[in-house]
Amino acid sequence: MLSLLPILVGLAAQDDVADLRCIAMLAMVTDNATVDRNVEFGGATMFYYGRIEGRTPGFDFEAGLRPFVTRAAVDSNLKADLKRCADELAGRPGLLGRAGKSLQALADAQPAK
Repeated sequence: MLSLLPILVGLAAQDDVADLRCIAMLAMVTDNATVDRNVEFGGATMFYYGRIEGRTPGFDFEAGLRPFVTRAAVDSNLKADLKRCADELAGRPGLLGRAGKSLQALADAQPAK
């Protein structure tokens, strides 16, 4: 079992990075969002925060988010992150599902690269 520990830690780190990218993308799209969408996106942000905290208790969010919160970092993968995060949320009930559908609409509106 101990031989699997490095693999499991690596998978958790990959999942944390994917969730951090969703948090960074949500922070960027809330700039121009309506109040209702901001409530949805705030709920989605807390969802991703909770997933990271559940996997990695005591995670340093300030240090973890720093590489992802520049406009260039978000813009470089915005459409892909919008789609991935939207798909993760859209099948969930309530607020998270609505956030996913709102993100899907934003992803559809993004020009192809």
